[in-house]
Amino acid sequence: MRFTQAIATAILSASMASAMPIGSSGSVLGNVGSGVHPIVNSAGTSVDGVGTVVDGVAGVVGGVSTTLGGTGRTVNGLGQHVENAKRQILGGVHPIVNSAGTSVDGVGTVVDGVAGVVGGVSTTLGGTGSTVNGLGQHVENAKRQILGGVHPIVNSAGTSVDGVGSVVDGVGGIVGGVGITVGGVGSTVNGVGQNAAGENVIKRDSILG
Repeated sequence: MRFTQAIATAILSASMASAMPIGSSGSVLGNVGSGVHPIVNSAGTSVDGVGTVVDGVAGVVGGVSTTLGGTGRTVNGLGQHVENAKRQILGGVHPIVNSAGTSVDGVGTVVDGVAGVVGGVSTTLGGTGSTVNGLGQHVENAKRQILGGVHPIVNSAGTSVDGVGSVVDGVGGIVGGVGITVGGVGSTVNGVGQNAAGENVIKRDSILG
């Protein structure tokens, strides 16, 4: 009796194995053995390494292309261009990713921008007069000038004088530039401290001796 049951069990197991669909776990294991290395996520969904979705839940897009460096692929509507950003970092482009996950790809493109990201490397490292989110206009210009040796003045309200006599976003009025700040003679700033700049010249000359 036990022998008969063992034979029946073996026949049933063989039948089930032969009925296993192509592209299931057997195919995946075959790919692993051959070096394709498929990806299996936490829900058990498998991507077979050549762009095919096997038993996809909510959709997996791409394959090795997306995982290792696809350009502009979206996975489930989340993380758009994240893989592209990773690819660029590995390639030396070093894109910028902010705290909200927004990525600027380093060549002036906005990816999934929240409230607007303007420019790219140009703005980040020294754009001229660019506005980011309507705040800090010309701040990057000021940084560029500081790096270039002009050394503009930025007051406590964030107003910037660009070092060559221009007023940027002036609050209460700032007149002149380096000429007044470093050594203007007899200039008036907002009607207060007349000739103060001239006194600064005397102080400067006495200090520089």
